[in-house]
Amino acid sequence: MEQMMFFKDSTTIQPNCAYHITERSALAQILSEGLKPQIGKRSEKAHESKPLIYITDGIDLPQWILIFTKRRLLNDVAILEISDEFLEHKTIVWRCNANEEEGTLLEEIPPQYLKEIPIPKITQKQLWNYYFSCLHDLAYLCYDLLDYKYNPELFSDNPDFYNGAMRDAQNVLMSLDGAEQCFSPGSPDREKIHKELIDYWKNYSLFNHYKILIDKSDRGDRYYSALDSFSDESIVQLRDWVKTNLDLELLEKSVVL
Repeated sequence: MEQMMFFKDSTTIQPNCAYHITERSALAQILSEGLKPQIGKRSEKAHESKPLIYITDGIDLPQWILIFTKRRLLNDVAILEISDEFLEHKTIVWRCNANEEEGTLLEEIPPQYLKEIPIPKITQKQLWNYYFSCLHDLAYLCYDLLDYKYNPELFSDNPDFYNGAMRDAQNVLMSLDGAEQCFSPGSPDREKIHKELIDYWKNYSLFNHYKILIDKSDRGDRYYSALDSFSDESIVQLRDWVKTNLDLELLEKSVVL
């Protein structure tokens, strides 16, 4: 496994250029035949129904690398820069995915418009924002689990909800791998990263008070209390991670929601 590296500036990545992240095992074929719209593993998991090519700009590329690789810069990842000449008259549909933007294309990109570039290193700020995004995802998961706990009838038409939620829990747990080095007691970054987490969360966090979906009554539960309500291994590990690494008293006082 490669270690995460940090840098201050990138001489490779340009903010206004377009990039595509792919598995290195597919690189030779792409550079020979071009990049074709498809429904890949991640698109299938996101229930995408239309074959597309996914791109990002240089600003959000580091964040997508972290998402794509689950925080690790592995040897099997490749980055392709897409020529402005090809994109000049193409229609790109941009959308916000959580805290990152991504663009989609319907048209195949011929190989002459593609160029592999080195994988950029990641700044500390980009890594922290990635961790904050993971905790944001955990807040959404906890909200859904509290809905499931208090209003199970709402999920009668979605029998696979719980299994899907457990898969999401495993993904969040994997994504937070290494974050304890910043958050845990004794870390020199603990105070600073908690302060930035509070600023990042703003109006949605693990410390919101849960309101019942149907009558909006306030149960008084914090979102993260969902982690005490289920005994699956991934949930137990997430609960232990939250209680071990986050300053719960500070965050409960600071996030007044």
